[in-house]
Amino acid sequence: MIPPLRPYVTSLKTSLLPQSAFSWLTVIYMSLISWLMSGISRYLGARPFTVGLMATLAWIFLALGVG
Repeated sequence: MIPPLRPYVTSLKTSLLPQSAFSWLTVIYMSLISWLMSGISRYLGARPFTVGLMATLAWIFLALGVG
């Protein structure tokens, strides 16, 4: 890695990674991943049930993470 960029990368890593696995940030990331997978599956032509299930799980994870 380029030495001048090392402090920025470590700062970004510490701000994006949650402190523990049972963190609210983990649930928010699960929401984002579910939402992305829902969009990708819609683009690839998955069944509407599968797309709806992943989108619903994304909303549930978002509500749990924010709550």
